[in-house]
Amino acid sequence: VMGKRFEDDLIVRFSFFFQELSCFFDAVEESYSDNPYHCFRHAFDVCQTLFSMVCRIEEEQPQFSPVEIVSILIAALCHDLGHPGVSNKFMIATSHELALRYNDRSVLENYHCALAFDLLRRPSCDFLRGASAS
Repeated sequence: VMGKRFEDDLIVRFSFFFQELSCFFDAVEESYSDNPYHCFRHAFDVCQTLFSMVCRIEEEQPQFSPVEIVSILIAALCHDLGHPGVSNKFMIATSHELALRYNDRSVLENYHCALAFDLLRRPSCDFLRGASAS
């Protein structure tokens, strides 16, 4: 039931562009580093887990707007983009260029978010361009 709602409500409501959505998924996968934990498989697992949780919550007592649901899923899929396999503490201690860029504040989190927005700004990956502001 919930999967059907997602198909009917989210994809149609937002007028997602399927070619760009596919390109976005491919770009997300390519943006993950090949390290044992912070890889695309982990991101996909987190996304699928959150999708299941949202489905259960929505079946019992709907409380998320369609924009919130799409945001949750995009955030889950992109939450570790480009992760180098080391911690924020290590990046700060070694004066890594990302630690300097983000002023030693949530270095990796800022980096993952910036990469996600970079992907979404690519015309070939901009599956949201058909979504209305309302």
